[in-house]
Amino acid sequence: MRTYLFKIVVLILLTEGVILGQNSNEVHQELDSLKRELSTATDSLVVADLCFAIYEMNTFGIMRDVSETPSLLFRALRIYETTTEFTKLADVHNALGGFYYNRDLLDQAREHWSKSSGYYQKAGDNFGVAKSYNNLSLTYPAKDSLKVSYLLKAIEIGDARVQGSAYNNLSDHYLLNGDYAKAEEYLLFSIKTGESIGRTSTQQAGYYDLGSLKKKQGKPEEAIAYIEKSLTFDAIRSTDPSVIGAYELLAELYESKNEYDKAFYYQKLWMGAKDSLFNAQVGQELLSLTTEYETEKKELTITSQQSKIDLFEKESQLKNQLFTFILLMIFVTALIIYLWKSRQSSRNGIELQKVFARDLIKNVEEERKRISNELHDSVGQQLILLKNQAKMEGKQAIVDTVASTLEEVRSITRDLHPAILDRLGLKAALEEMIRKLDENTDIFFSTELIEIDSLFSPDDQLNIYRIVQEAFNNVLKHSNATSAKLSIDYKENNVIVTIQDNGHGFKPEVEVKRRDSLGLKTIQERITMLNGKVRILSGGVGTRIILEIPK
Repeated sequence: MRTYLFKIVVLILLTEGVILGQNSNEVHQELDSLKRELSTATDSLVVADLCFAIYEMNTFGIMRDVSETPSLLFRALRIYETTTEFTKLADVHNALGGFYYNRDLLDQAREHWSKSSGYYQKAGDNFGVAKSYNNLSLTYPAKDSLKVSYLLKAIEIGDARVQGSAYNNLSDHYLLNGDYAKAEEYLLFSIKTGESIGRTSTQQAGYYDLGSLKKKQGKPEEAIAYIEKSLTFDAIRSTDPSVIGAYELLAELYESKNEYDKAFYYQKLWMGAKDSLFNAQVGQELLSLTTEYETEKKELTITSQQSKIDLFEKESQLKNQLFTFILLMIFVTALIIYLWKSRQSSRNGIELQKVFARDLIKNVEEERKRISNELHDSVGQQLILLKNQAKMEGKQAIVDTVASTLEEVRSITRDLHPAILDRLGLKAALEEMIRKLDENTDIFFSTELIEIDSLFSPDDQLNIYRIVQEAFNNVLKHSNATSAKLSIDYKENNVIVTIQDNGHGFKPEVEVKRRDSLGLKTIQERITMLNGKVRILSGGVGTRIILEIPK
């Protein structure tokens, strides 16, 4: 038992940044060693400690780009619940709360964070209680009084490590209530608190949110200064949400100033960071499932199979990285050459902006299709192999879990690029979209379509599909409608596409002018690429979006 406990202490020191001398290979070796020992450990409390230590190392240590492994947390939780280890119980519930929150499962996150606050109180850990209160605030809407109540409780406890984050979250409440001065005040409190304890993550988040606030106030120069400052801090990850958000906001701000070189630079960083984060998340789901599967085998089987899996994963990772790098370089080179030629041949700045927007949309669609194909061909095949292997060995629980994950990957693939559009055409793809919306929502959806597949090129069909998809997304998010309908007809050499609902409507002339109204702007950009026109009719009851597209 002393050997296991010593290794756990070493892992905790590593995750807190105390042991700095070990390189990445040593950390990988230590992690692999602990996983092997976990598979043969018999003392239940030691098993729980090892599970949580491996989880902490994956999530917060040097290997920060590896996602959470919930199977380890639940295994530790089942053991700790039979003991009086209140601090450890609280730590596991706190980690599970974060896992559910990151997947937008707020009810489950709230349940685990409520339990963690109770166990931290039993253990007399005020820092843990404050941390749980701050986390609980995240599960409530920004205008909810319970959110403010939990944040004030967290601040009152007086631990600066939590106060910085709590001040930042409190600013969201005032921001959405239109009190920009109060929101800015709390953001400055957050930054100052982060500076006082040397926490760069708190400062980085504070400057990023301060820049976002200035953007909402219509102060682009101040917004750019604060957001670019947020990117200057050491030890922040390129896949952090606030870093990815900073790249996206800077691209928008520089585009609004017609500084297209800088806009393209940050747009490229944003797309690369999103891609990296997405691949890391999907890859870790496979790692989690593989680990869960392998730990149920006998010791000799684990040793032989693990080496084969590790070799296969390394080869696949290297191949995927090389393939992605080559495609990215081709894409960047082609885009740079095209933009350079467009700049040389165009004297009209407005026309240049249209070309930029059109090519950006096209490249985003190509990137979505590439990622969709990679998911289907690589990740999907690996999941099928894992499912078949588990099925042959009678591991039904793993078969069910892998099957669920495979369906989720397929859903992500369909959202990234509608393969049915390539196989069966625009009409079939739209009918399939409406069918799924009708089955999975409380809104009654209907269609009235003519045959239009032969009238448009594949690119134009994709643009029409995306416009309809964006319009119905807005119906789901904002309209509170009970019914919606898609109609397509042919009139005077034009295809007429009508999307309508019986919701509460909105003021189109106001929404189009809003800087954050990306959905309507995207519809306008795509209809321009089709040389068509769009009309939005909305009033007291219902909304109609009418597209006129020349054939």
